Amino acid sequence: MHIKKTLLAISLLTLITACGSDNESNSEPEIGNWTVTTQFNWGDEFNETLPTTINPNVSDPDGDALTYQWRLLSESDKVTLTNTSAATLSFDYPMSTSEDVYNLAFELTVTDEKGASVSDTFEKDFNDYVYLALPNDVIATVGQNVTITPEMFGRLSYISHYQWQVSSEHDIELIGADTNQVSFITPHSGTPISLSLTATHINGHDEVHLMEIPITQ
Repeated sequence: MHIKKTLLAISLLTLITACGSDNESNSEPEIGNWTVTTQFNWGDEFNETLPTTINPNVSDPDGDALTYQWRLLSESDKVTLTNTSAATLSFDYPMSTSEDVYNLAFELTVTDEKGASVSDTFEKDFNDYVYLALPNDVIATVGQNVTITPEMFGRLSYISHYQWQVSSEHDIELIGADTNQVSFITPHSGTPISLSLTATHINGHDEVHLMEIPITQ
């Protein structure tokens, strides 16, 4: 009988210890790399803001359900956060042609269903870019003086050189061929004018844009 009681006591102790181990083994969630995505399409009209999302790589070793809480750490009257309890944060970033550094810092807290939580911060200069696009609605009339100006925003100093070229078989003199704005006189032709703009970035990268301009008589 004494042996049976001893075995029962050991069994209960083992069960209690095992239960305690399960509670103590709960791992907190993990936050990995961050991905920033802009939703702008060049075919759209330019607006004052650029829809932006921040998507962290979040996982839980135990496979627990997770909840999220975002917070903007930087003082800014230009950004309003939406869906702050979602896995992906969304906000509208103000577009500009400023050369200023525009750092924004965010904090994300992730909590699992057992109460374990982890927090991490993400900071980025959201003006660390330059965007450029050529207009797609230009129509030229024979003899017309045409000026082409690309749509641009961001840090314009990131582009060190511009070079316009006529890629179609037209005898056209380009005025301002090495600037961000080019002009020419529309020739007598029924063939569209094909223009290319090569924008050279300060890091040496060439960004090439093409456009076709129909000619009307």
